[in-house]
Amino acid sequence: MRPVALVEDDAMFARTLRASLEAEGFRVQHLGDAAAAQTLAHQPFSIALIDLEFRPAPALALCREASTLQPVIAFTGHSDVETRVAALENGAGDCLIRPFNLRELAVRMRNMLERASTQANYDDGRVLVDLEAMTVTIGGEEHALTHGENDILAILLAHAPAPVSVQDIATLLPAEARVQLGTIESRIKSLRRKLGGEHIVTRRGWGVQFV
Repeated sequence: MRPVALVEDDAMFARTLRASLEAEGFRVQHLGDAAAAQTLAHQPFSIALIDLEFRPAPALALCREASTLQPVIAFTGHSDVETRVAALENGAGDCLIRPFNLRELAVRMRNMLERASTQANYDDGRVLVDLEAMTVTIGGEEHALTHGENDILAILLAHAPAPVSVQDIATLLPAEARVQLGTIESRIKSLRRKLGGEHIVTRRGWGVQFV
């Protein structure tokens, strides 16, 4: 699992939250200033936790940027509906009011990650993609995926119908699975053979698209 991003400028609360989540099995990367928070714009995490009272940078803008790469949970000390609605309108999948129960947060995070994993699969009645099983089934015939192919297909499914450049795929791959661009292109060709050219399409100047 990639690390969880924690955008929080209260160092004491960040230490408490980080310790609690790591006890629940998560790996947490604390982003405590504006420079660190910009990591959200180009590095994917498993999930991003964003304090809406984060002072070093506009928190709602961070929610928008982060939500293009990973699920987001926002939290706030304000109980008004407008604050929570603003977070949801800017990409957050959930918004909690402080103080909140840390075990409840961990459960919400697991549920959100489970939903994201489930939604990434695909079944149109003719083509079935099962990322957990690392298989694609076409016309009743099952084809196994390699770990590398599965990682790339997961990225394409998560961004569909938008195309993703090979360079962005390289950035979005888990750190332990990073490979050269030529290897990614080779794996995309292999995916195209297994799924058919009508599903894995290259848009010149834009990137690779799952249709």
